[in-house]
Amino acid sequence: MDTVSHNILLLKPNRDLPLFAAFPLVERWGKVISQIETELTFKTKTIEQEAVLAHLATLKEHAILIFSDWIVDDMTVEHLVELSSDITDDQALFIEGSDELLPLFSAGKDVVKLLSSWDGWRDNPTSKRIKDFLQLSDKVEVVTNSVEQGFWAKITDDDSVKNAEWGLLKLLQFRPGGVIAKYCNRPFSIRMTRHLLKHKWITANLVTVVDFFIGLIALSFFLIPGYWSTIVATLLLQLNSIVDGVDGEIARLRKESSVFGANLDSLSDETIGALLYPAIGYHLMISGQSHWFFVIGIITGVISYTYAMINFHSRYKSDNNIGFYYWWDQKTPIKTLRREPTVTFYLKHLLWRESILFGLVIIAFFGVLDWFILFAFLPALVNAALVFIHIFIKKAPW
Repeated sequence: MDTVSHNILLLKPNRDLPLFAAFPLVERWGKVISQIETELTFKTKTIEQEAVLAHLATLKEHAILIFSDWIVDDMTVEHLVELSSDITDDQALFIEGSDELLPLFSAGKDVVKLLSSWDGWRDNPTSKRIKDFLQLSDKVEVVTNSVEQGFWAKITDDDSVKNAEWGLLKLLQFRPGGVIAKYCNRPFSIRMTRHLLKHKWITANLVTVVDFFIGLIALSFFLIPGYWSTIVATLLLQLNSIVDGVDGEIARLRKESSVFGANLDSLSDETIGALLYPAIGYHLMISGQSHWFFVIGIITGVISYTYAMINFHSRYKSDNNIGFYYWWDQKTPIKTLRREPTVTFYLKHLLWRESILFGLVIIAFFGVLDWFILFAFLPALVNAALVFIHIFIKKAPW
């Protein structure tokens, strides 16, 4: 198979399109395609509707055609791309969902040649009309693949934009993650994101920075002795956990995901998480309990941050992280983990940030922060042991 096996043609209608999440639809489609996780490479071109016939006549390769006045979820687009790598020259592949054809299809080079003579391009072309035309030819094999889940919507005006944004956000609520994230945090975060999307100047990275300061303000309340200061601190930390999902949702809808943004988000989360333990230990100490809680908090925070930063560093040197993540998931592709979460996946999420911060609100309510810091100290010691074993005994990549 050639290195470039497909052209991707973004078909632009003969009308002005409204902005989606404050960005042009065609620009967003270009980013969707550039972020597809596949070993194949593509040549992407935006084609005005009146120029489609002339452009198809020049193609000698397979092509994926996408109506750019639609929104389609990333997983469905990736599904079509994966299937397209196996189509033959005389095949056309369509995707069907909810009893309608999606606005994208793949065509072998013989099909592309046939489409270069179709008069329907001049008058409201749709996937259904194209499929009906191809089925009239005995030289073409039309293949239809069904998808049961996903989201797609046509963009016609500002109201359709709002509905499409909300539809994608509701889909994002149930992306892989822990129970707390799906049912406690994301119902709030997607509603925040819904109102922020219309402001182009509110970027994902800006939300990350604001969320970091919310976390710092929350931690500052632990510096005040007393029961109610812990309640305020933990509620603000829960707000920090909710807003932590907003930056990712903005990035996903606008296709603004970047290495810098991902690293900024991780660094912010890990810093707040590491400072949490000495802050709680200090609060217990100034509230009249043993100074050893402050010592345990410092040790727990240092180990937590060290473990996180070594994992952070290892991302750039190998495909695996260390400790639990390395030994449990080292032979499982990331795409598989994301698409088919296992019981182990959900068990690990019980120890993830959103679950800990949600539980901390309940713990503060019952006034048992001392038990929390002691229990947090135990997995910190385990993490320290894992780092030592991984680096000095197993001598594994990190």
